[in-house]
Amino acid sequence: MPLIQSRRRSSRRLSRSTNDRNSNTIVLGGFATVLLSLFIVFVGFMLAQLCIVILQPECIHKGISSASNSSDISARQSLIITPSQPKIVSEVQSTSTRSPDSAASKSGIFLGARSNVAASQTQPPTIPASTLPEFPTTAKFPPQCSSEQLEALSQQLPAEGCLQWAEKAWNFDKCSFSSKTTCGNANPHWFYDFVHQLPKEETFRGIVVGCNKGYEAVELLRIASPPSDSLYDLEKWKEEFSKVEGVSKVLGEVVIDLSIECPADGKAGSNTGASGKKVHVYCIDGMPKTVDQLEKTKKALGYGSELDITRSVIGEQLNENGVPVRIADPIGAMKVGHKHWEKKCKQEPETCTIVPATSIDKFVETKPDLKATNTDVESGLNTGPPIHIMSITAEGSDYPILKGAAQNLGRIQYIDFGYHWNFRWGHYNLKDLIFRLKKKGFVCYFTGSSGEEMWRITDCWQDHYEKKYKASIGCVNANIPAAEPLLDKMEDMFLKTLERK
Repeated sequence: MPLIQSRRRSSRRLSRSTNDRNSNTIVLGGFATVLLSLFIVFVGFMLAQLCIVILQPECIHKGISSASNSSDISARQSLIITPSQPKIVSEVQSTSTRSPDSAASKSGIFLGARSNVAASQTQPPTIPASTLPEFPTTAKFPPQCSSEQLEALSQQLPAEGCLQWAEKAWNFDKCSFSSKTTCGNANPHWFYDFVHQLPKEETFRGIVVGCNKGYEAVELLRIASPPSDSLYDLEKWKEEFSKVEGVSKVLGEVVIDLSIECPADGKAGSNTGASGKKVHVYCIDGMPKTVDQLEKTKKALGYGSELDITRSVIGEQLNENGVPVRIADPIGAMKVGHKHWEKKCKQEPETCTIVPATSIDKFVETKPDLKATNTDVESGLNTGPPIHIMSITAEGSDYPILKGAAQNLGRIQYIDFGYHWNFRWGHYNLKDLIFRLKKKGFVCYFTGSSGEEMWRITDCWQDHYEKKYKASIGCVNANIPAAEPLLDKMEDMFLKTLERK
């Protein structure tokens, strides 16, 4: 019995020793686990900090902004226009005062326009594009064409000839909308009537892109000025411009081209209510010899700063290196532009020179009277001072020029430009342009050569308009209250045109 009891006591001591060792192992293992967990948390925290501080575009921007990234990219890359954005933060207001004639365009940025950085820093993230209105809700667009109106359009501007001659579009007289509108912007009496209604104290501002011989610029000066100012006489300008001195004439060489395809009729009167009004017309042309002749004529006739002449090629963006322009072309040469210069200057570089090239958005920043003073908080677009007209005669570069005016279209009340089968129009689409202009608040019309007819394109689209022919187009900004009388006039002309048999 003593032996058995001794073995039992030894067994109990061995068991307690084993339990003590196991207990110590568990404690040490648990402590090691805690240390390992803390180390992992620390490493994770440091990686997170590294991600935030150094790798933010990859780790943070992609995660937070992915939902709105596609709409942001389209806003930066879009030609003319992104949708109008509703006000997100009611407390954010513009610090500038808007006059009635410089009402803000509520649409987003046209092609490639800059965003309002200050506003974006105070507003929540951009809401999904699907919830944004497609067109400015403040624009007073006319109603879409009814089925009866579309039928009348198809009868007055039939598709047959346009479709049949599409491969030979230089036969513009074969296409209805081309044959009736080729000179539609030469005498825009509807716009001249609108100018006469402007307040006396308001400065008239016009931009002519592709000034050529200066005829349109002089007419705008005359029409926007009081009748007592006889300085702006188109016939006197023509006579002076035709004088070319100190040029040796080679046999058969055309020194100056005085031809004009669509002459101004000179029937519009001067502004009887314009007493005391300031007038500024900006005349831009890329041909050096033509610009020199314009400057010489301006000086000879005693014009002042009201006629601003700039030598530059206007396009989609600023080109710091300039572009080649052919100096061998006659003064005032017709039907020359980007495509012509690109071809000729490659073949005969010695006949060319480099000319500054910029966009309308960059151009206005260099002119104190045009430089923006008001900016819309929501869209980031310039809203003042008003620009009453931008007329484009640039041999097919109309679309890129409009793209380069993205930031300032919101304050331009009226634009006119040409459609074409040739030049750069081969790369662009009219339906797309009309759609994008509507996003900026514009309503566009084919303007009749007679000066009495007008056919609305916006919300009255006909498929054969996509066939590229030479035609004239005028657009009024329905998002500017001060331009409403002009919109009413043009829409009234359209409705009266449809009534004709």
